[in-house]
Amino acid sequence: MNGKNTPVSKTLADLLESRGTLTQDQILTLLKPVMTAVTQLHKQNRVHGHISPETIILHDNSRLFFCCPLPKSYQRLLQASASKNGLNMTASLAADAAALPDDAPYRAPESYMGQRFMAPAADVYSLCAVIYRALTGKTPLSLYDVMYKPAAQSPDKVLEAYELPQSGAPFSEDFKAVLEKGLSPLPKDRYADAAALERALAAPPKIVRPNSVKTAQPERPKINHIPAMPKPVGLAAQASQAASSNVQALPKSVPDGIAFSRPVASRSAASQPPVSRSTVSQPAALPKPFTIAHPKGLLPADFLNRLILQAQKQYSFLKRENIEAITFQKVINTSASPKFDVSAEGNHSILAWVRETSGYHKYHIFVAADGGVATGSSCKKMFADCTALKTISFNGCFDTSRATTMYEMFSHSNQLTDLDLSCFNTGNVTDMWGMFWRCGAKSVNLSGFNTSRVTNMNFMFYGLPAKQLDLTSFDTSNVTTMHAMFAGCTSLESLDISSFHTDKVTYMSSMFADCRNLNPDVKHMISNLNMTHVVNSYGMVTNTPFEKELLTMEIRLPKNRKLDVGLDGQLKIFSLCKNFYKKYTSHFYGSSYPISRELKQTLQLPADANVYLSYDPAADRKGKSGFAITDAGIYCKNLSVYKVYYTSYPEMKAAKAITKDYNNKFFADDHLLAEGFGLSLQELINLEQLFKDIKNIL
Repeated sequence: MNGKNTPVSKTLADLLESRGTLTQDQILTLLKPVMTAVTQLHKQNRVHGHISPETIILHDNSRLFFCCPLPKSYQRLLQASASKNGLNMTASLAADAAALPDDAPYRAPESYMGQRFMAPAADVYSLCAVIYRALTGKTPLSLYDVMYKPAAQSPDKVLEAYELPQSGAPFSEDFKAVLEKGLSPLPKDRYADAAALERALAAPPKIVRPNSVKTAQPERPKINHIPAMPKPVGLAAQASQAASSNVQALPKSVPDGIAFSRPVASRSAASQPPVSRSTVSQPAALPKPFTIAHPKGLLPADFLNRLILQAQKQYSFLKRENIEAITFQKVINTSASPKFDVSAEGNHSILAWVRETSGYHKYHIFVAADGGVATGSSCKKMFADCTALKTISFNGCFDTSRATTMYEMFSHSNQLTDLDLSCFNTGNVTDMWGMFWRCGAKSVNLSGFNTSRVTNMNFMFYGLPAKQLDLTSFDTSNVTTMHAMFAGCTSLESLDISSFHTDKVTYMSSMFADCRNLNPDVKHMISNLNMTHVVNSYGMVTNTPFEKELLTMEIRLPKNRKLDVGLDGQLKIFSLCKNFYKKYTSHFYGSSYPISRELKQTLQLPADANVYLSYDPAADRKGKSGFAITDAGIYCKNLSVYKVYYTSYPEMKAAKAITKDYNNKFFADDHLLAEGFGLSLQELINLEQLFKDIKNIL
């Protein structure tokens, strides 16, 4: 743990980036030295506090995985305070955020409460979170994500931060029970220290799970194993046999630092039976995706950045924004020089070379590997922000079968003209957030996409200039959020979403917003979407040719809600507020732009209230005063008065007149409706007319 002059070749994060997931036995073997190191730390009444895949590193000499030492800034703070048990503890990450990479997903919840709450149980949580990531390929949500990111504020997302898959997981039920205990939100429910966790992992207690609990929970989709690595030979084979026969044995030296035997129960994604759903239309024949069974190396998501760092001596103007073309090949051009290693393993299995084009300081990038190029688990922003990129030629030799995320893969590459992705194997992808966000492609071939595992399609096609999208091959049965999926596609005319299954979708807000040129036949497909579990559909069809006809889809009223003015009256009020918002978007917030949490709390709005129009006079939207027109009535708070005023629609209907005083306050008789502080004269006039129009339709 002293780590002095320790040469580091790679971290566990690098290994997971290239391999995707590991098996239960592989994890136990790899983390044995880590457990030993952390156990010794706990015996000294110390807490590491920042265990993550980034801090589990590989020593060049002994090829052993171990937990790296605390940065000096943390060592100086070790004696700063002590818990009730006399423990010397590390500082909270918030005290020195620059010292380590962001390890928020691996931090125990109590670490956000300050250093005095830290104990060995916090390291237990981090170790289990690392194991969770290695086994499932998913990163647990951090406490910050769960509490503050809108996409995570749903029960399923919150549970995902702590729960393990129910079936199809590459580990036993007993092993799963150990991890669930280690990932308990409360420290008292976890193992006391690393030694206790190590004992439990080595010999998991037999857990008896009631059948009633199992049957009460819906079965989650199975997780595909990453295809097995090539069978090791020589010393690597001996190390692999030792690892499989004895968990305590450590892998010997091999080129990429670890030798694995083939998992017994492993099945490749290609061997999984296809999802059969009688209600989902399937095309007669889909393009065959390209897959390499045993690639010698994997292409990392940041391969362009790695190339630029190596090539800038020869090409001083080489930047992402100067790349005009990228071509992938199955054969390495032996005459090309110089060539640069862009493989994740650093073993020269994937090479790239650069050629200047006819443009001023513009470049054509070639990437090749024998047999084709395979990516790792992440394709996050792989081609993003290449603002001069016009063509990407995948040439049917680009293997994405190991990818689990394609987050913003082509975002903001606005010069692309077309994309042929027919060779993509997306069977393991779960995240397609913003995949084509502001991408310039006017033609995209998605006919071979397998989206059966995808859960997040937020902003997927946002701002795409394509005129038509054929998504009949899409299986959306596991998607939970489609916020702004097609928003801003102003050129989109033909859209086939007839195969969409939205049974699990909770967010459809702004899904088709500003799709101004959609053909009438799309209206029928939108109206047939299953919105049973949708909790937010604000702005779903705003600025579409059939906005008025489908306006009811944007009002998601809680069950058993009794409306004072009925659904017809609500639609009229909603329509009035939307038209007003379109004129004054600089000051007001409409249904497609949710009310701020602070103003919602200030106005004491019901948790399930639908807000049609709101106004917060503060420039920073602190929500100290303002008003909101909702489905239940109008709420207002005056900055100078500690009182919330509420006017129901029956009370507004009974009022004799709508008036405005010299302080720009609006009243329905003596009921305060709003205060127009900071509004222009024209805004005040139109706001008064809005209140009068609402009263007239009641």
